[in-house]
Amino acid sequence: MKTSLVLLLGCLIGANGFSSALPYLLLRPDGTFILPNGEISSPTQSRTHGLQEAIDRAVEEHLDLYVMGGDYKNCVYPCSSSVVFPPMQGKSIRFGAATLDFNGFENRKDPGLVFDSCMNVFFDCDAQIVYHLDGAAVRFNPKNLLPVDDFVGPTMVASTFHFAAIAHVNTPVSFVGNQGGLPTDDVSVCCVEISPNHSITRCEFKFIELLGGNVGIRVD
Repeated sequence: MKTSLVLLLGCLIGANGFSSALPYLLLRPDGTFILPNGEISSPTQSRTHGLQEAIDRAVEEHLDLYVMGGDYKNCVYPCSSSVVFPPMQGKSIRFGAATLDFNGFENRKDPGLVFDSCMNVFFDCDAQIVYHLDGAAVRFNPKNLLPVDDFVGPTMVASTFHFAAIAHVNTPVSFVGNQGGLPTDDVSVCCVEISPNHSITRCEFKFIELLGGNVGIRVD
């Protein structure tokens, strides 16, 4: 039994301490990501600390995605542009306990996380999203066709989206946050924006903690 266990671990853990046989793409806190075949990619000049590049590669290679965490203070993914999830179908995405820090955008009204069309997508975010700008921290807006069932049109269907914490810190947020001078009646300043320009149906949305914003969840 002990010998079998050692052999199993030897197959899974490579010399660099990370798995070369995991069935998903793994993004590490240093902004590099590793594929199941052992390939390590180090995006240069990334404005999302490798996050956008990891998402795009996972979609291109038909892989699930895991974003490593550790704790909110020391595991930070700084993003100076939106992180966009393209149309996806049949995908599992998981974030560990980390901080996604959105700041320094060219257009301060741009959202932080953006989701396009999804079908059978299971998104589980244990990370906290910290948004320092003037728009929506997270936006759901199906605009493009699905990659497989493209005949049903742009849509979000049969998917789950779970978030631990979303903080819009350019507005007063209890004991944190700033007064960014934004009009308090501007409903575009929100934690979550759901824009059903096309169908959004049979999806589960779960937000454990929403902090700040003039509106917590806005549905257009």
